[in-house]
Amino acid sequence: MSAMVWRVCALCDKTISGTVGGTLVFGLCATCLPEAYEYPVQTLDGLTADQLDALPYGVIRLDGANRVVEYNRAESALSRRGREDVLGRDFFRDVAPCTNVHELAGWLDDQRTLGVSEATRLEFVFVFPFGREVVELALAYDAATRLATLLVRARDRRASTPA
Repeated sequence: MSAMVWRVCALCDKTISGTVGGTLVFGLCATCLPEAYEYPVQTLDGLTADQLDALPYGVIRLDGANRVVEYNRAESALSRRGREDVLGRDFFRDVAPCTNVHELAGWLDDQRTLGVSEATRLEFVFVFPFGREVVELALAYDAATRLATLLVRARDRRASTPA
């Protein structure tokens, strides 16, 4: 007989879900998720649009053709672009051409070519029509789903400068 194993939030110890299996696993619950910017992007899987909108940083998800399939409220506020303006559009060509550089688009192309799931972090300067914004990016590619996820957090709003 297998023992019941509970998935427990690594920050608050709240039970996330129960499974039958062999080892205790940890993740983050939806309550703690906004407090932690350091977490596996897979933690976002299964969150509703409302839960993504509750996060204090931007979430952009791209399909295998770089089309935007998720775009949360925080990213909309940072970019000053509504969801209706970006969903279904090519992120690197139509939404944020300033990201069509090796550190972002090239990195994602490399992961797709290699067929591996990887993650990386970097600072980046988004160039908007209204000015520049220094952001911290967490990029992740999931080879199984072919989805890329970008988490965007303004590093320091005071560092923003006019274009």
